[in-house]
Amino acid sequence: MKKIIYFFILFTFSTVFSQTITGVVLDINNEPLLGATVYFDGTSFGTTTNIDGKFALRLNTKISAPLVISFIGFNKIYLNDVDYNKRYKFILVESTETLNEVKVFNNKFSRSQMMAVFKKQFLGTTKGGKKATIENEEEIYFSYDNDNFILKAYADKPLIINNPYLGYKLHYDLMSFEAKFFKYSIANSVVFSSIYVGTSRFEDVENNKKTIKNRENTFEGSFLQFFRNFANMNWGKDKFLLFNKGFQDNPNTHFTTKDTLNITQVFIKPQDRGLRKKDFIAEFSLLYNNREQSKIIFHTDNFIIDKFGLFSNYDKIYFSGALSEKKIGDLLPSDYGIEE
Repeated sequence: MKKIIYFFILFTFSTVFSQTITGVVLDINNEPLLGATVYFDGTSFGTTTNIDGKFALRLNTKISAPLVISFIGFNKIYLNDVDYNKRYKFILVESTETLNEVKVFNNKFSRSQMMAVFKKQFLGTTKGGKKATIENEEEIYFSYDNDNFILKAYADKPLIINNPYLGYKLHYDLMSFEAKFFKYSIANSVVFSSIYVGTSRFEDVENNKKTIKNRENTFEGSFLQFFRNFANMNWGKDKFLLFNKGFQDNPNTHFTTKDTLNITQVFIKPQDRGLRKKDFIAEFSLLYNNREQSKIIFHTDNFIIDKFGLFSNYDKIYFSGALSEKKIGDLLPSDYGIEE
């Protein structure tokens, strides 16, 4: 079973809304930081500070992702509960450690071998994944746990990922990456799970007919589409079908929802414990458009979805199959397709 932890970490919800977030970013000496980035994780909503360290981030829609304040060489700030009407003063503290000091375990694998696994498990092998490139590969460091067969990757600076297939440049702050193997090996064929966690910021660099079509095709059958449909209990043969124990089933039998403004809380009816030996609440198979098969396993009996398709309890909802194969190369901004 492959487990994916999606890119919008530190997820929370907010129902406060206004049009502009303003503030200043300073260091501990109250000196302004020019070029600090202020962005909502996983979206194209972001800006940079001016020579005075000031910023103004304008929005025309509410968003639930955390606000990230970032500057190279400084510890980041993550703001979950954003007061859109407040003028902020962020003080960034210089980082005292660098990830390239991480101890590398002795092993027989080369950097190029570890990089090949990282790219496949991080970028993916779809059209978008194969075309995506990392500008600053030199920022990536690796370690391999010989006892537990785990490859880990780190980066001091945000990875700059060019995705010509979707027309985006992605700034991805990699917090952790792990690929676990069945045995002592570096072969992709024996990877049984991979996890990556980080925050991301999108730049729209190519918005022609081809990339627009590619984005539309990528959205079809994606995590964003699945969870947006889930929030509306919108299931169907040209969307996602739910299967239980090999048979198509009615989602209303297993899920109930409660809507509050732009937030939907989903409640999951636990499956009969006598029929399941493992510690999970429920598991189902999914079929998208009669082609793509996936499995979803819930280790929680409730979670929340917002209007963007972002969901909470991401560490307790596991996927395998087609959905688990959609990685960074298929990543769309969480505000994709949302009318402002």
